Amino acid sequence: ATAVADRLSGTVGNIASLVFFLPSLALAARRLHDVGRSGWWVLILFTVIGIPVFLYWMVKDSDKGKNAYGEGPARA
Repeated sequence: ATAVADRLSGTVGNIASLVFFLPSLALAARRLHDVGRSGWWVLILFTVIGIPVFLYWMVKDSDKGKNAYGEGPARA
């Protein structure tokens, strides 16, 4: 019974990871658009040097006014 419970919790954990993965990518891409970057920049997370750069973009203020991706969230 313990093996079944362990197996089920692992499966539920994997499903939860998949369920939250795509929305988190969408949120990251939207945030990158707010700072004037393409959503493809999320791929920089696969490099070690890219993690601090990505974190900087996540905490940076949005662009003032309009950029290539539309109005910023504070102005929309």
